[in-house]
Amino acid sequence: MKYIFATLLALTIAHTADAQNIILRDGSGNIVNGDTIEVSPHFVQKPPYTNIDCKIYAQNNTGFNINLGAKKAEHSIDPDAYHSICFETQCFTPSVYTAPITVPLSSMGIDSSFKGGYRYQIDNHIAGKYLVSYTLFNNNNPADSAIVYVLYNTIPSTTGIASATLQNNISIYPNPAKDMINITSPYKMSGMLTITNGIGAVVYRQTINDAQTTTIATNNWAAGVYHYSLQSKEERIAGSFTKQ
Repeated sequence: MKYIFATLLALTIAHTADAQNIILRDGSGNIVNGDTIEVSPHFVQKPPYTNIDCKIYAQNNTGFNINLGAKKAEHSIDPDAYHSICFETQCFTPSVYTAPITVPLSSMGIDSSFKGGYRYQIDNHIAGKYLVSYTLFNNNNPADSAIVYVLYNTIPSTTGIASATLQNNISIYPNPAKDMINITSPYKMSGMLTITNGIGAVVYRQTINDAQTTTIATNNWAAGVYHYSLQSKEERIAGSFTKQ
């Protein structure tokens, strides 16, 4: 009898833990409570700034009205980037971590006003993946909350936006690399060279000025796939190579 009672108690606790009073959804309608979603720029934007937005929809899954609050936490972020939250009809500066306003939300109602924003200047930004979490909560009971993790991916796509002449004449050798990698072009290259590993961490960054060849020591790097980007004010060159 004690075993049955303990089992029923455990199931009740598990069911209570699984119950979500606030449901978070992405733009496609998928439930993202506790999940990590990755977002990146979806189109070419005019320099010098690039913006990434992340829209989150919050549903009041209770039988009563609540006042919905919102806050952010930065787990890894470029200090030169501008990261803000928008809530209700206002967007707040990066120094605001908890929105100073709340949104009345009726039972089963959905709030569509929340948005995370990430903006960076392309000529001084370290390309990578930056993790931020957003928590939407019942302001009358902050423990009643839901969280979603957002990975802002600023690593340039290998399709790039560089001129075809320059992009097509970039050579990477040896590939796979062992102790060093050479990036060469018959044309002079200028800009910020950034290399990231497979999880988006920056392993190398250097400003290049009118160089046709750049040699980088890789002997202390872990084996795997690496991504490079050379970003100038006018264009971007990007690609990948393998380290043995």
